[in-house]
Amino acid sequence: MVTHDATARASSTVPQQRERWIDLIRGTAILLVIANHAIDVPMHIADITPGTVIDDITLYFAPFRMTSLMLLSGLLLPRALAKPPRRYYASKLRTLAWPYVVWLVIFWIATSNPTEWMRPDGWATRSWLWFILCLFLSYVAAPLLTRIPTPWFALVPITLWLLSTVAPDGTLFDLSYYSGFFFAGYLIARTQHLLRRFDTPLAMVLLLAGSSTFAALLVLQEHGLTLTSPTTPGTNDDGAIERFDLIWVPVVLAGIAGTALLARRIRGTLDGHREPAPSRFLQHIGRNSVVFYLIHYPLQIVLVRLLAAAGITEQPIVMSACIIAALAVSFGAVALRRRSRVVNALFVFPQRATPVTR
Repeated sequence: MVTHDATARASSTVPQQRERWIDLIRGTAILLVIANHAIDVPMHIADITPGTVIDDITLYFAPFRMTSLMLLSGLLLPRALAKPPRRYYASKLRTLAWPYVVWLVIFWIATSNPTEWMRPDGWATRSWLWFILCLFLSYVAAPLLTRIPTPWFALVPITLWLLSTVAPDGTLFDLSYYSGFFFAGYLIARTQHLLRRFDTPLAMVLLLAGSSTFAALLVLQEHGLTLTSPTTPGTNDDGAIERFDLIWVPVVLAGIAGTALLARRIRGTLDGHREPAPSRFLQHIGRNSVVFYLIHYPLQIVLVRLLAAAGITEQPIVMSACIIAALAVSFGAVALRRRSRVVNALFVFPQRATPVTR
């Protein structure tokens, strides 16, 4: 078991002030997810295929989108574990389990499948909510797994990644593969004092160059370049990526590490200066990532069906409409949830207001 000193040290690895570079990366990842679904949803619902360039761009970022979100959540895990256990679990039930159920019902309505709740496997969805489910289960397991001392804790993500190689496609693969990055983020938080020596411009360039090369090879594979089996992610019948082999783990870790070093440098140059609009835009999305993530997918489904019914099937128009609508409604929801308890209840379980004492 971890001693009190080790727990306190782990809790102090993440500063109490908000890390704006994390919001910058998280906002970028969420924006990439919204753009990716703005391509996939029209393709699967209305058979609207994207152009080659757009398809290549989304494929290039495919290994890094969701893994970065999971790793960043793990990076902030020490702060969450500093709460008392009862408060910790109550927080995850309110902010993850509750919106999962709420938006699962919304998804059933949006897809005209209101009887899905009668099937037990319908609650373990493979829709976009798989990420919320994996994140919640990772948080549930975290208080037990983080008792493992730091030198041995590396076995947790390694074991999960190894399990992903034999896990069947679906929830079990998602849980093992992506939860590995969640606990890798926690391991980084516990050992970041040892990793600071690698915070150099040369390391940043090498990490980004190496991961970018693999991502480029993934794109070239779609244009006829044949790669050996261990380096290629599996695909389903639609050509969408379903799983990644183990060789992608160091590639993804390198890409996220290089991006983190770059984001920290960008944030460092902005301190003391007027924040540029793109940076404020991405950080706002990152701070409210759960709202943008939950809203965009069912909204895009409904929008594509409405546009198809109206005879609008041009890919650039439909894709742009999906992105703009998702961002506009999400920004509106972020503003409204501060004023409306009903809107806020879509994203977090409502609590009774605490009386203010004079």
